[in-house]
Amino acid sequence: LGRAGFQAKEIGEALKTVADLATAGGLEISAAAELSVRMLRSYGMELKDLRRISNMLATAAASANVTIRSLAEGFKFTGAIAESVGLEFSDVTTALSLLGETGLEAGLAGRALQAMIMDLSKPSNAASITLARMGIVTHKVSGEMLSLSSILGQLKDANMSASDSFKIFNRNSARAVTALVRNIDKYDSFEHSLIKGKTAL
Repeated sequence: LGRAGFQAKEIGEALKTVADLATAGGLEISAAAELSVRMLRSYGMELKDLRRISNMLATAAASANVTIRSLAEGFKFTGAIAESVGLEFSDVTTALSLLGETGLEAGLAGRALQAMIMDLSKPSNAASITLARMGIVTHKVSGEMLSLSSILGQLKDANMSASDSFKIFNRNSARAVTALVRNIDKYDSFEHSLIKGKTAL
């Protein structure tokens, strides 16, 4: 943590969280510290946020077919792009967890979700036309992207076809979108459990 540029006081307060995260994830302390720094940095967070996000990760790992390590691997690909378009940490954690439930996890899930977010944040001309025809709104007036939950719910309500999905998304992200749309009924309740989960560590 010190090599990552955090101050001594911050590190002292975070050590218990790192130790708890290591226990919850079956990790060495050094590995838990490395994963913590990676996720904080990729999402533009500070060390004071570590307890909150660690509880989310531990809750997700206890509730879905993912591990803390695989979620961290997913964030390596999705963290920066998700943060830049305004997506919440809980939203991305939910998406990665539900992808894990479908057998797509770790780096594969991270790369697919990264591609999906990129396709939605800067849609091609063909994608924009298809989204407009389907009545899908992807961004707030402020320019930030709507939550993945909102967009996926709209896609399901619009009965997105396979043909539509390949007009909006590339091959790498279409599989992830299809899997998440199929699991949208679980999405909000899963994310709510992450946000409210305070005792996973």
